Amino acid sequence: MANQPQERQISWCGTDKNVYNRGDTFYSDGSTSSWTQYCADQFDSVNIPPRSPGMNGGGGAVAGPCDEEGVITYTPDGRKQQCSSGHWVYIR
Repeated sequence: MANQPQERQISWCGTDKNVYNRGDTFYSDGSTSSWTQYCADQFDSVNIPPRSPGMNGGGGAVAGPCDEEGVITYTPDGRKQQCSSGHWVYIR
């Protein structure tokens, strides 16, 4: 049986925003690419922190349900809220 060439696979992604561009990809055969969606997603997960509760898109009364019972936080407009039974409720 003849040796079959190995399929090129992603070896690692450049995720340090001070060194690499979003999507920089390094392959197992030593080659590189300036873009793959996989590495762009990896870059984003390292460099774009999740939004905190109370911010649009980050849970809280502004954006939906909560996970940690009893957590108290503030909405962007300064209203105090607490996680109760999986939902944000306003408190005094």
